[in-house]
Order: sequence, then structure tokens, then C-alpha cells
Amino acid sequence: MESCIHMLNNSTLDWTIRVRVARVWPRISSFTDAVRGYNLILLDRHNHRIHAWVHNEVWQSLDGLIVEGGLYEITTFALSNCSAFLRPLSSTRLIRFLNVTTVQPYLDTSLSFPQHDFEFVSVDEVQRLAETDNDDQSAVHTIDVIGVVENPGQVSTIRTRHGDRRVHKFQVTDGHIFVRVTLLGSILDSSNTLFTANLQAPIVVVLAGVRVRKIPGDRSLDNYHLTASPWSQIFINMESDAARDMRDVLVASTH
Repeated sequence: MESCIHMLNNSTLDWTIRVRVARVWPRISSFTDAVRGYNLILLDRHNHRIHAWVHNEVWQSLDGLIVEGGLYEITTFALSNCSAFLRPLSSTRLIRFLNVTTVQPYLDTSLSFPQHDFEFVSVDEVQRLAETDNDDQSAVHTIDVIGVVENPGQVSTIRTRHGDRRVHKFQVTDGHIFVRVTLLGSILDSSNTLFTANLQAPIVVVLAGVRVRKIPGDRSLDNYHLTASPWSQIFINMESDAARDMRDVLVASTH
């Protein structure tokens, strides 16, 4: 019998869920650079999300079955709490795939599953989160932010202790408050569209799975920025109610 994600608990392993795999990313060992396993964000048709962990041995046994965006029926798994310092969702619940977990493509086209779901944090709330960044070394989760790009910027190269890195800096606004964004890593393959494509203005972006960080050595009032995590994504001019509402708000504020 199918269960909704919000119903899951650790009282049994006998669960069945039907979900879209909204995000997939590997966990890499910091000592050997080997892949330890894969993280998933699962999304059911009721817009409930949960983080899942698949150890590399279990992942290999699935033989490439799971792909990002795919629909699956997943049966027999464990529920626990995520102990990571930085987690992708506000919920601490975590699905752990087991050797007995079964995964089958879900082919029933009569049910509609969302492509994405977000827990948006308002731009003015970002500042409050920045004030508590790493103050007590407690576990934190990444956030989703929607805003309008103030200046798309350019990709430049900076020197870090890990060598030269490409970085993309720009700002987003809700029409009243600006937040700085600093992106590094593979997400630049998507963010560079901001200045290389002929986009409809105002440009509305969804920054999914980003972290609020203080800027070292910056003593200004807005000494914080949004930075990427291994699971971060950027969506530009999405066809969604939230994006349309944000565009309307900005247009109204300029008149």
C-alpha cells in the first residue's frame, strides 16, 4: 500500500512510496576522493519532500536505474535522522536504502507528480539567517530563495587555497532588499545563462539549496551572501506561479 512521505516513521521497514527523484548528487570522501554513495531528494505527488541516502554498494546493485527526474516506486527502507552538519531540507528525516530495498520505475501516467518543490525563504529573512551563521556550530540546512536579478555579473577567476576557481557574483532583490550571491563549481554551467542568453526581463531566478554565509573580513551591514552547496540548482524564468508573482511584484514596485 502506498504511503505519503509525511506519513513515514521509524516503526517499520514495510513502506512503499511513489516519488519523483527531484535531485541526485554523490557524496565524495574527503580523504580518498572515492564515491561513498548518493544522496536523493524525493518528491511525492502531494508536494512532500524527503532526503534519501543510498550507499555506493546498494547504488551499484541498482545498475543505473535511478536518474534525476524519474518516477519510481520504492519499497522496504529505513527511516532515521540526518546527522550531517549541513542538510538539504529543513526536515531532519532521512530514508536509508537497504540491501532489501526494491526500486521499480513507476509507469502509471494517470497520476501527476510535480517536477520541483521549494521551501522559499524571503529575501528579508536571509539577513536574519546570516546573523546566526556558524555562531554555535549547530547543524543547518540549505534554503530556497526566489528573486529578481539586479545585475547578472560575469564569471571571473579567483585564487583560493585550493587553486584558481571560477566564480559568478551577482545580486538578487525582492524589489526592496538586495542579497549578494556568490556561486562556484558546476552550478556555473547554469548560472552563466544569466549573461549569455537573451532573457526576458525582469529575470526571475530560483536559487534552490543555497546556504547563507557571512563574508570573511567584511564589516558592512550586508556582510553575507548566498553560496552554492553540492546539491544547489538555479532555475531561470521558471514557468511557475511563484516566478510570475515575483515578476509582478517587481513591476508594480517600479511604477
